[in-house]
Amino acid sequence: MRLSLLRHGIAEDFAASDAARALTPLGRAELEDVLDAWCGMGWTPGAILHSPYLRTTQTAHAVARRFPEVPVHPVHALAHDDLAAILAAAALHRDPLLVGHQPTLGELLSSLLGEPDGSREFERAGFATVELDPMTSVAPGRLVIHSGPSLLRRGR
Repeated sequence: MRLSLLRHGIAEDFAASDAARALTPLGRAELEDVLDAWCGMGWTPGAILHSPYLRTTQTAHAVARRFPEVPVHPVHALAHDDLAAILAAAALHRDPLLVGHQPTLGELLSSLLGEPDGSREFERAGFATVELDPMTSVAPGRLVIHSGPSLLRRGR
């Protein structure tokens, strides 16, 4: 099983609430660059699971526009740092993409790689894919890729 993680793009600094913060034009542009690169590597999600916050919903729908046949579902645990509930939701789908926030995604990535006390850094619009044993779907997994907009800019 491949589990992919994507942090939302750059969001507004202020809104009526944290949950209501929308992606900025730069956030949308960087996200599209990341998706171009990821899709260029042949990546395809089996399902798109996202935090219900506006910026992650917008990020998930940007992915969904490229894969209209892939189901999209909000997962409240992605907004509340509940790693066990996140993994339980992911286990219901083949090769899911989880769209969420930092530090939750960094903690999840570290956990999947067998680094239970760590937290990997996730830049905005950063992504990672971990390959897990198909028989157990548990850590430690193998990191396939972990990148983001800053690395893509350096590669140009």
